[in-house]
Amino acid sequence: MLRIILGTPRGGKSSATGFVTGGTRESTALGDSRGCGLATRLTSLLIDESGDGTVHVRGAYSFIAPGNGQVEYRSQPEFFVSRTVPPGTPSTTPFFVDTDVIMANGVSLFAGELAATSGLWHAQSEVIYAIVDRQAATSVAFS
Repeated sequence: MLRIILGTPRGGKSSATGFVTGGTRESTALGDSRGCGLATRLTSLLIDESGDGTVHVRGAYSFIAPGNGQVEYRSQPEFFVSRTVPPGTPSTTPFFVDTDVIMANGVSLFAGELAATSGLWHAQSEVIYAIVDRQAATSVAFS
């Protein structure tokens, strides 16, 4: 992993982090396949008013080439009320999104974040965008 921290002319701080991973073994075991990946992140504290307020931005890029040629996106809600349910009713939280398995050469993931504070007030926004390079079809994007 590589991490660089830089100062800015107005006293703010920026950092960049990244790593690369990959395998070359001929295996099909989960987590031990021939896949590889890259992840980078750039973060900057644009405004730091000594406890009175801050503005922070972050950008990120990741790439994965799955060794088994498969990716799948699933998303569950972050809440579930646990109680006794009538027979025949699902007792687990259903997925909001489930793409099933997608045969893919690779995935590029882009992310951005903006956050600000002022006293007790705090706001944060994030965006994530994935482009899947499918093996036998055109690329698809998810956000």
